Amino acid sequence: MAWPITREGQAQFLSDLIEAVKETPDGLGAGVVWWFPESIVIRNGGTSRPSWGGGAMALFDDDGVALPAMDVLKVNSRGLR
Repeated sequence: MAWPITREGQAQFLSDLIEAVKETPDGLGAGVVWWFPESIVIRNGGTSRPSWGGGAMALFDDDGVALPAMDVLKVNSRGLR
């Protein structure tokens, strides 16, 4: 994969993806959807609920704070239709 699995890599991936969708010919790029953005690991006492990708694909950290990729979505939300 061209993007590192880091907060910054996630933001760059999303930015590159949005640009590719915007450049789709004839306006056929309808938009971007982040599936299961809240897939963080939930801990309850000594147990935890598993999440998709161990939480590495979420748009939030383990405390529920939005990651930098969320800013990319905010900046580009008006540009995709």
